[in-house]
Amino acid sequence: MKRPLATTWPPLITDAKRPRYVVWRDVLLTAAAWLLVFWMAQETVLLIVDEIWVLAGYATFAPALDWRLWWHRLWPYGLVISAGGIWLVAWGVVSRRRILRYHYLAAPRPLTLDAEAARAGCSGATLTTWRELKIAVVELDANGHLTVRAGVAK
Repeated sequence: MKRPLATTWPPLITDAKRPRYVVWRDVLLTAAAWLLVFWMAQETVLLIVDEIWVLAGYATFAPALDWRLWWHRLWPYGLVISAGGIWLVAWGVVSRRRILRYHYLAAPRPLTLDAEAARAGCSGATLTTWRELKIAVVELDANGHLTVRAGVAK
Protein backbone atom coordinates (compact mmCIF):
# COMPACT_ATOMS: atom_id res chain seq x y z
CA MET A 1 0.00 0.00 0.00
CA LYS A 2 1.39 3.39 -0.98
CA ARG A 3 1.60 6.25 1.50
CA PRO A 4 -0.26 9.42 0.53
CA LEU A 5 1.86 12.28 -0.71
CA ALA A 6 2.61 15.12 1.66
CA THR A 7 0.18 17.99 1.24
CA THR A 8 2.63 20.67 2.35
CA TRP A 9 6.15 21.30 1.20
CA PRO A 10 8.63 20.81 2.70
CA PRO A 11 7.29 17.88 4.68
CA LEU A 12 7.97 18.64 8.33
CA ILE A 13 9.02 15.98 10.80
CA THR A 14 7.38 16.78 14.09
CA ASP A 15 7.89 15.26 17.54
CA ALA A 16 4.64 13.33 17.16
CA LYS A 17 6.12 11.33 14.28
CA ARG A 18 9.37 10.45 16.05
CA PRO A 19 9.88 8.08 18.97
CA ARG A 20 10.32 9.85 22.29
CA TYR A 21 13.84 8.46 22.81
CA VAL A 22 14.92 10.00 19.48
CA VAL A 23 13.60 13.40 20.54
CA TRP A 24 15.42 13.23 23.90
CA ARG A 25 18.58 11.94 22.25
CA ASP A 26 18.56 14.85 19.79
CA VAL A 27 17.94 17.40 22.56
CA LEU A 28 20.70 16.00 24.78
CA LEU A 29 23.26 15.71 21.98
CA THR A 30 22.51 19.24 20.78
CA ALA A 31 22.84 20.64 24.30
CA ALA A 32 26.08 18.69 24.84
CA ALA A 33 27.52 20.01 21.57
CA TRP A 34 26.70 23.63 22.49
CA LEU A 35 28.17 23.19 25.97
CA LEU A 36 31.35 21.80 24.41
CA VAL A 37 31.58 24.80 22.07
CA PHE A 38 31.09 27.23 24.97
CA TRP A 39 33.64 25.40 27.11
CA MET A 40 36.22 25.46 24.29
CA ALA A 41 35.60 29.17 23.67
CA GLN A 42 35.27 30.29 27.30
CA GLU A 43 38.46 32.35 27.27
CA THR A 44 37.40 34.13 24.11
CA VAL A 45 33.92 34.76 25.48
CA LEU A 46 35.38 36.21 28.69
CA LEU A 47 37.66 38.52 26.69
CA ILE A 48 34.73 39.72 24.58
CA VAL A 49 32.61 40.35 27.68
CA ASP A 50 35.50 42.25 29.26
CA GLU A 51 35.89 44.42 26.16
CA ILE A 52 32.16 45.16 26.22
CA TRP A 53 32.53 46.31 29.86
CA VAL A 54 35.39 48.60 28.80
CA LEU A 55 33.27 50.07 25.99
CA ALA A 56 30.47 50.66 28.49
CA GLY A 57 32.87 52.70 30.64
CA TYR A 58 33.62 50.22 33.39
CA ALA A 59 37.03 49.06 34.55
CA THR A 60 38.63 46.05 32.92
CA PHE A 61 39.43 42.99 34.99
CA ALA A 62 41.38 40.97 32.46
CA PRO A 63 45.08 41.46 31.85
CA ALA A 64 46.14 43.01 28.56
CA LEU A 65 46.26 40.64 25.63
CA ASP A 66 49.63 39.21 24.71
CA TRP A 67 49.27 39.24 20.95
CA ARG A 68 52.57 37.42 20.39
CA LEU A 69 51.28 34.48 22.44
CA TRP A 70 47.99 34.44 20.54
CA TRP A 71 49.78 34.59 17.20
CA HIS A 72 52.12 31.80 18.27
CA ARG A 73 49.11 29.62 19.09
CA LEU A 74 47.10 30.49 15.98
CA TRP A 75 49.70 30.71 13.19
CA PRO A 76 49.35 27.02 12.14
CA TYR A 77 45.62 27.56 11.62
CA GLY A 78 46.32 30.73 9.67
CA LEU A 79 48.79 28.83 7.52
CA VAL A 80 46.24 26.10 6.73
CA ILE A 81 43.53 28.69 5.99
CA SER A 82 45.90 30.65 3.72
CA ALA A 83 46.95 27.52 1.85
CA GLY A 84 43.31 26.53 1.42
CA GLY A 85 42.42 29.99 0.15
CA ILE A 86 45.28 30.00 -2.35
CA TRP A 87 44.32 26.52 -3.55
CA LEU A 88 40.67 27.57 -3.91
CA VAL A 89 41.55 30.67 -5.95
CA ALA A 90 43.99 28.72 -8.15
CA TRP A 91 41.45 25.96 -8.78
CA GLY A 92 38.82 28.60 -9.59
CA VAL A 93 41.11 30.19 -12.20
CA VAL A 94 41.87 26.80 -13.78
CA SER A 95 38.20 25.80 -13.77
CA ARG A 96 37.13 29.13 -15.24
CA ARG A 97 39.55 28.75 -18.13
CA ARG A 98 38.34 25.18 -18.74
CA ILE A 99 34.67 26.18 -18.59
CA LEU A 100 35.11 29.21 -20.84
CA ARG A 101 37.04 27.13 -23.38
CA TYR A 102 33.92 25.04 -24.06
CA HIS A 103 31.23 27.57 -23.18
CA TYR A 104 30.92 29.11 -26.64
CA LEU A 105 31.03 25.87 -28.62
CA ALA A 106 27.78 24.94 -30.29
CA ALA A 107 25.95 21.96 -28.83
CA PRO A 108 26.20 18.83 -30.95
CA ARG A 109 23.19 17.89 -33.02
CA PRO A 110 20.93 15.39 -31.26
CA LEU A 111 21.07 11.84 -32.53
CA THR A 112 18.22 10.68 -34.69
CA LEU A 113 16.47 7.47 -33.75
CA ASP A 114 18.14 5.58 -36.60
CA ALA A 115 21.64 6.92 -35.74
CA GLU A 116 21.23 5.93 -32.11
CA ALA A 117 19.87 2.52 -33.11
CA ALA A 118 22.85 2.01 -35.44
CA ARG A 119 25.23 2.78 -32.53
CA ALA A 120 23.38 0.22 -30.40
CA GLY A 121 23.40 -2.33 -33.24
CA CYS A 122 19.64 -2.65 -33.66
CA SER A 123 16.76 -1.21 -35.68
CA GLY A 124 14.79 1.90 -34.84
CA ALA A 125 11.68 -0.14 -34.01
CA THR A 126 13.66 -2.35 -31.62
CA LEU A 127 15.12 0.69 -29.88
CA THR A 128 11.64 2.18 -29.52
CA THR A 129 10.47 -1.08 -27.93
CA TRP A 130 13.40 -1.03 -25.53
CA ARG A 131 12.63 2.56 -24.52
CA GLU A 132 9.05 1.63 -23.62
CA LEU A 133 10.11 -1.05 -21.12
CA LYS A 134 9.57 -0.03 -17.48
CA ILE A 135 12.35 -2.37 -16.33
CA ALA A 136 15.02 -3.36 -18.80
CA VAL A 137 17.87 -5.81 -18.25
CA VAL A 138 20.71 -4.95 -20.62
CA GLU A 139 23.44 -7.50 -21.24
CA LEU A 140 26.65 -6.74 -23.10
CA ASP A 141 28.51 -9.70 -24.57
CA ALA A 142 32.25 -10.00 -25.25
CA ASN A 143 31.81 -8.70 -28.82
CA GLY A 144 30.01 -5.55 -27.65
CA HIS A 145 26.53 -6.59 -28.76
CA LEU A 146 23.56 -5.52 -26.63
CA THR A 147 20.81 -7.83 -25.57
CA VAL A 148 17.80 -6.27 -23.86
CA ARG A 149 14.99 -8.13 -22.15
CA ALA A 150 12.14 -7.05 -19.96
CA GLY A 151 12.89 -7.17 -16.25
CA VAL A 152 10.56 -8.46 -13.58
CA ALA A 153 9.60 -6.28 -10.61
CA LYS A 154 9.99 -8.06 -7.30
